[in-house]
Amino acid sequence: MLEEALQSAETNGYKLPEDIKLLDVEYPDQEKISVGQADIYFNEKGYSDKVIIHFENDDNEKFSFLIEPFLLRVRLYNSYAEFGD
Repeated sequence: MLEEALQSAETNGYKLPEDIKLLDVEYPDQEKISVGQADIYFNEKGYSDKVIIHFENDDNEKFSFLIEPFLLRVRLYNSYAEFGD
């Protein structure tokens, strides 16, 4: 079942615009992941792991999405935000 879910997410998932690139994914108290796969788990109620996802656009502007475990909304920072900032 996990393989089916991964395939479905890859096929039906959101595609970033061409001018936006993913820089890395940061978990609390762990090293950032900038190569390979970074897993973010969501349960059936919409709760997830705590993570910051860092992006950059073609103008070298960086921004970050903070996903928190018990909040259903994502927080956007118009900078490269890190845990501990």
